[in-house]
Amino acid sequence: MNVSEKYKNWKSKWVQDCSMKIEMVFFLTLFLGGSLFSQKIDGGPGSHYSVLVEFAATGEIVESKNADLLMTPASTLKVATSAMALETLGADYRFATDIYVNGTIAHGTLIGDLIIKGGGDGTLGSSYFSSTLSEQVLKNIQQQLHDAGIMRLKGSVWLDQSLFPANHYPDGRLWEDMANYYGAPPAALSWRDNSFDLFLKSPPIIGLPCEVTGTVPAFPHLQFNSSVISAAGRKDSAYIFGYPGLETWEVRGSIPAGRPSFKIRGALPFPGQTFGEELAVLLSAGEVIEVKVSNQPIKDGSHKKIGEVTSPPVGEIIQIVNRRSHNLLADHLFLAAGRPNNNSYSWDASRVYFRRFWADRLALLPVRVLDGSGLSPKNLVSARFMVDVLKFMQQSPNFDVFMSSLAVGGQSGTLANMWKAPALSGKVIAKSGYMEGTLGYCGYIHTQKGEILIFSVMVNNMTNDLSQVRKSIETYISDLIVRY
Repeated sequence: MNVSEKYKNWKSKWVQDCSMKIEMVFFLTLFLGGSLFSQKIDGGPGSHYSVLVEFAATGEIVESKNADLLMTPASTLKVATSAMALETLGADYRFATDIYVNGTIAHGTLIGDLIIKGGGDGTLGSSYFSSTLSEQVLKNIQQQLHDAGIMRLKGSVWLDQSLFPANHYPDGRLWEDMANYYGAPPAALSWRDNSFDLFLKSPPIIGLPCEVTGTVPAFPHLQFNSSVISAAGRKDSAYIFGYPGLETWEVRGSIPAGRPSFKIRGALPFPGQTFGEELAVLLSAGEVIEVKVSNQPIKDGSHKKIGEVTSPPVGEIIQIVNRRSHNLLADHLFLAAGRPNNNSYSWDASRVYFRRFWADRLALLPVRVLDGSGLSPKNLVSARFMVDVLKFMQQSPNFDVFMSSLAVGGQSGTLANMWKAPALSGKVIAKSGYMEGTLGYCGYIHTQKGEILIFSVMVNNMTNDLSQVRKSIETYISDLIVRY
């Protein structure tokens, strides 16, 4: 045997040995529930992750790693909330805020009461729809009053908030979230996304204290103490601490130095009251109009309904819930879907409904859900649950509406800056979720070979930088797009 033949034989045996070793590694990896590809996901020392990827057509598992491990989902939970709302309420369902009058109308003046009955419409006064802008809503109500012959009011504006009389904050809401816009709780009468603007002035020198200069709207009876300092860079790291009824709120953190007016957003303490006061201004004719709140249903046979303000349909609301990751609207849908027998909103009742709804449709593994937005860090679901929800919606008549609500990689929503390369853009249609220490994505992947994959990826207890973890997930999903 010459040297050339010996080399060929050695090379053949080497290739065969390598192939066997590679097959063994794949076998052991799958046997142990791991994944060669998903190991690219790097949350840092002490972190853990959960992955499940399946072929949409067959249910065949592509990759599975800790698929049944309970994880904090953050805003990916909105996928399950919006799907439940679509199936329960319907894509065409609209919330209604009813307008009643009680009294007599003389020469264009209502002598009596104007009654606004809250219907749990999270879009009332919202900046996310042209039809719900606060100016548009007030103009709409004013026109309906004019049509009923009412130009002015001599009496009171009553706000019926009996739909959601108490316990607006769900269990598990963090103190550092409660007073900031993204932590604003739902209400019977929500208004202007239940948020307000707070303005700060920062000195040009780094490390010096910043001053609160005002709020919009103004709160005459609410004080703000600032321990915010000026900092380098342009990052907003200021947070508001407080809750409705507390007379002094705190503002902590830092804002960029040298800003004469820097805006941050807080959670509106009493949105219904603010709405009523703005409405009262339109109807005032030099008279003082008192705004009164009732947490019990206002019942009187002499009340006359003269109109209503309706929300956009649920099919449009979930576009904002999922693409913009809107916590307030998600929680409104969670409460509305779980509302028992047209009674008051209840977090407890909606949690029970959530479990029952999905248990009737999926092989439901243990979950713990405290809200519909995913803002509570105590929420726990598995990657398998999230994939099963996405699989269920594929078979739903509401699938097209649901699918259109998700962000598109490289193109829209929270995924606009991911998968931007031409070969990857538009291939990932999904929901993202992030809170401190947690990052997740779930949705649908269109591969380069024409397959559709359903996936859920969650990382908890991250110790690496957010951008680093996000990039590792982006790389992992990119590999799936190319490989399958």
